[in-house]
Amino acid sequence: MFKINVPSKASSPPLLRPQIEWTDWIRDYAKPIFSSVGVLLLAGIVSFAVLSSNRRAEDRAHALQSEASRLFHEPPPLPEPKEEGKPAPKILTKPERLKKAAELFDEVTKTYPRTKSAMIAQYESGNVYYALDALKTAKERYQAFLAKYPEQKTLSAMVRIKMAYLYQKEKNPSEAMARFRALYNAKDGYGKDQAGYEVGRLLETEGKGPEAIAIYKEITKDSKDSPWGMEAQGRLSILEPPPPPPAPTGSMVMPQGIGPMPSPMGATPQGIPEGLLKVLPQGSTQGALGDKGTK
Repeated sequence: MFKINVPSKASSPPLLRPQIEWTDWIRDYAKPIFSSVGVLLLAGIVSFAVLSSNRRAEDRAHALQSEASRLFHEPPPLPEPKEEGKPAPKILTKPERLKKAAELFDEVTKTYPRTKSAMIAQYESGNVYYALDALKTAKERYQAFLAKYPEQKTLSAMVRIKMAYLYQKEKNPSEAMARFRALYNAKDGYGKDQAGYEVGRLLETEGKGPEAIAIYKEITKDSKDSPWGMEAQGRLSILEPPPPPPAPTGSMVMPQGIGPMPSPMGATPQGIPEGLLKVLPQGSTQGALGDKGTK
């Protein structure tokens, strides 16, 4: 019998050694390579699916939030003429528009809480319930916003101001004053002018005019160009009006360098016009002037 001897790597011809080594490398590492490629491919598919889902969620949330904002902020449209044979188009009243807007804002916050539109919807839901006089629900929406989005400094300040107005609407001026003062004394300064103006107004209702004036002066100094600074200036003009101008004196003081006004018709120092002197008989001027005639 014949025995076939397989040449070893060491005894292989030099030209075949690279091919044999490459084949061995593929055989040893093919499984890990294909496994890694499969994992990367699966991860890419999952990432694409997540991004697509997030994009659809953002689009849907934005559409709902835009529709809710339109119902909340825009006035109802004018009635359209009824077409013959067709029912009249349904036009929502203002309360109906507010209720529908509230439903849409709540849908955004509950169904798409991780979208960008959810933050605006959370803030606006408090405003729309406030407009509906559903103060308890509005308070819950505002508190939820402050808990979810503490990093939003400007909107958080606006929410705190709304909360203070809410307590005013509930006939709780002491709580409203505490919230306005806290915002007025805050270091970040967001809403400081508006909160300070409302503090001054509440101080006026308490009969504390001097304290209100001090607040108004500080607002006009720090925020004179803002709408609330202008409002504070208006209150100052009422509470502390400027002094009236001095009354005119009885005698007129002529400005320096201006002589006396010329006498009309060239009157003489005695007050008799020259034209009259020509027609008066000689010697009659003395009688007309009395003892103060011409000498």
